[in-house]
Amino acid sequence: MTVDDLLNRPCSVSLFLLLSFLCFASLATPISARAQARNPPGVPPWADTTGESGVYPIGDAVGVYRAVLDLLFIDGDESPSIIVLHDTAEGRHGGGPCPLGCPERWTHKSKIDTATILAFARLSPKRPRIIPFEYRIPIAFMSWNEQQRMKEEGRAHLSAQNKANYLEGVEFLTEFRRKYPGAWGKLELTRVGFNAPHTEALVQASFFCGLICHSDEILFLKRIDNRWAVIERIPNEAEGNQPFETMRYRGPAGGSPTESEILVPRARDTYLGTHTESEDAEAVHRLVLDSLYSFHGESPRRIVLTDWFVSDMSALPSHRRTIEPSTLEKYAFLRSVRAPLYAKFGYSRQVSILPRDSIPAFETRGRPLEKKMEDSGEMSESTPFWLAFRQQYPDAWGMVGLTRVAFNQERTQALAFTNHYCGQSCHNADSWLLERLAETWRIVERIPREDENDWQLDSLRYLGVDADARAYRPRRIHGLVVSTETGRPLPGVTVMVTRGFGSVPTVTDRHGRYSVGSLPLRGSIEMRVPCPTPPTRKPFLVATLFLHPGLDSAMNVDVDFRRCLHSRPARALAGVAPAWPDALESTYPNPEVAAVYRGVLDALYPAGGARKGPILIHPITNRFSPLSELEFEEEMPRLIRLALADASMEKSIAKLPRDSIWFRPQFEYSRPVIILQPSAKRFLFEQGEDFREVDPKRDVSVTTLAKQAYPGADAILSFSPVAFNDAHNKALVQLIAGDSPEWGRREVMVLHKAGTAWRVARRHLELGKTSGERVAGRCEPVDAPTTAPTVDQLERLVGDADIWVSPTSQGLRAYAGSSHYRFISTSGLRGFRWQLQRDSLGRFQNQRVLAVVQYVDSSGKPGKRPTGLMTFDGHSAQVNFIADDGSEDGDRMERFNILEVRGREFFGSWLSGGGYMMPFKGYFCGRLR
Repeated sequence: MTVDDLLNRPCSVSLFLLLSFLCFASLATPISARAQARNPPGVPPWADTTGESGVYPIGDAVGVYRAVLDLLFIDGDESPSIIVLHDTAEGRHGGGPCPLGCPERWTHKSKIDTATILAFARLSPKRPRIIPFEYRIPIAFMSWNEQQRMKEEGRAHLSAQNKANYLEGVEFLTEFRRKYPGAWGKLELTRVGFNAPHTEALVQASFFCGLICHSDEILFLKRIDNRWAVIERIPNEAEGNQPFETMRYRGPAGGSPTESEILVPRARDTYLGTHTESEDAEAVHRLVLDSLYSFHGESPRRIVLTDWFVSDMSALPSHRRTIEPSTLEKYAFLRSVRAPLYAKFGYSRQVSILPRDSIPAFETRGRPLEKKMEDSGEMSESTPFWLAFRQQYPDAWGMVGLTRVAFNQERTQALAFTNHYCGQSCHNADSWLLERLAETWRIVERIPREDENDWQLDSLRYLGVDADARAYRPRRIHGLVVSTETGRPLPGVTVMVTRGFGSVPTVTDRHGRYSVGSLPLRGSIEMRVPCPTPPTRKPFLVATLFLHPGLDSAMNVDVDFRRCLHSRPARALAGVAPAWPDALESTYPNPEVAAVYRGVLDALYPAGGARKGPILIHPITNRFSPLSELEFEEEMPRLIRLALADASMEKSIAKLPRDSIWFRPQFEYSRPVIILQPSAKRFLFEQGEDFREVDPKRDVSVTTLAKQAYPGADAILSFSPVAFNDAHNKALVQLIAGDSPEWGRREVMVLHKAGTAWRVARRHLELGKTSGERVAGRCEPVDAPTTAPTVDQLERLVGDADIWVSPTSQGLRAYAGSSHYRFISTSGLRGFRWQLQRDSLGRFQNQRVLAVVQYVDSSGKPGKRPTGLMTFDGHSAQVNFIADDGSEDGDRMERFNILEVRGREFFGSWLSGGGYMMPFKGYFCGRLR
């Protein structure tokens, strides 16, 4: 067993101490006794730094360092203006080989001399100072102390610029950029481990290029033709997602030792010996950009590269071509590593750079452009950034982000990722598979990844594989302007094309042809023609066209100048209006409901009346509104006493359908009845739009138009479902006359059945109000009088009185009862009169205060309830008790509306409630003692 075998042999954790002892015993054998005696217990013999130089690199280490710098800082024909190197050769850290037996094997792919591995693994803790050595690029050395100072100075600069919300580490990067503007990052190297003949070497390189950009790797080098060359890159960890500004990721194409990379080509492969990876990456990027930005023979004049794009972290989808494992392995890492933003592609087109830190400035510049677009009426969801982008780069189709190229080991296959952005919701991401034949690269498959094709702005373009080839053609419409009356083309007619808030005129040629180009991308345009005769010169609408990308349509436009007639009446839809599908399937109304509706029509259109035209009915029922239900609930005791309804009617009202019901297309009646189908109403509405075009002040309500279209019609009616009592000899119906089944003049009727016919017993139940009336010592509900009491009658209400209240709201009807009140005339209060008038001014402004009203308890003394006021406003009298309890729900109140006074008796309606609660209602009967 060799030492290399022992170092690399996997072993369990439980055997670690035993293997360590055996390894130490076998390795210690050739070491002299004097060397062993010089080291204290527990310190390995290779840790002695006596005699080691305090400066570095020396000897062959200089050549190794130069080879490392060539690898990291020579990128094709590009290199940084300066290299920033840590000023000390730090000790080996992180992964790598162990000096003794390890529980895990150090992974690498090259055959490395055991002595080289041991030499690197046993580097002493010596930290020599790095001294200048000759190299083609200037080198600046940075210490830990200087790094800390730069961090503090960067923090001060950010504070001076009022930038407080930044991530930890940005302060150092900001100062680093200021001090070393051309650097790609900061490098730290260890000392070099050589084999005995100094033909092999291992060195650790740690590179820092941003908050989410760093690498740590061990490099294996060999001396070839007296020059050092990097043979293998063995990563410990790496991440290149976000290099800081002009810095760039230069680490390995993997993040763990299993993803190590062999760099030296095979001896028989002359191509790899004459072409660098950077040259191939540039060729791949050029091909990818050429393909991405070639759209059916068109190409933009400018390409905009950016580092503002989402990395590809998803799994590669299914694809047609076979991809080698080594290509996939590298792509799995490099798909999130952005290509150098400032790389020279040697590209034929103009290339502009838009770094992500320029985004805020573009957004600021774009806000006035956004407002201008809104003011113009152009439909677009583009953000200020994209409006400013289009203004800055009018010859670009968008901006694109590129990842580093992943090659297989022989560099015959390549994978790269692009993300093209063309708007807020417009982008396409693709993976590109390329193969090399001899010295020529070609794209063999484009693998679509993500796409959003909501294209909003001209000059930009969506470039996904599903892009419509016609999308970016000039948008236009063309055709003939034709007379509706004669069918002939109309030469010399001015057509106003409205785009947003602006209009552009176009005139038809001698053949009546028109053509409109440069149309907006989204929205719609309207085409209008002026009326030929004054004074109605307002252009009327002849066509509306909804726009879409690639629009190129031939559209003939009919012009009917009869629409310009100022007083032209509306007309009905020719023939029988087609019934709505739901109406065809409806069985409503049934015979009983239809008989009730005929009774309603009998009351509205009595025999021998003046109205002879058709009766128009909306095709659906209206809803018996909740407000009306509550009103009827509170009026029901009066209606029941008057024998207009009975108690079962309330339950029937509560069960009425909430949704509208479709009528059957025909309704049988003694006079013509037309169920106005939606198509007929729509035809009226469209005519109204025409009329409004030439006469904005014309009444174009549906009812007005229907009266013109159907001579003799006086309204458009809608019925509610019918509420029957249990005996089905009484019925309630709500009728609405208006443009809509739900809005218009409302009326509620009660009908009674006489034999087989229904007759209206009372109309306008919604206008009736309940008052009280004393009958045989009881307080009973009665129709409220239509006249108000006089001031003289009210002023006689002085002294103690008993008031009987009967609630009519459901749930409170059982709580009727009497209370004792005292009315005190304000004319006898003298000095208090002014105070009362002032206190009541806020609530009872412009009302006359006639009396103070107090609640009196059983002992005859004023109770603790609030004092009320009796007021008169010239039309009605009220007694109001208001308690301000300071709650958010508002004041609690009780009100007696005095509707009638008969000597010492008074009657009216009652109301009680407070805050947002619906009030309770009822009636009352009062009598002075």
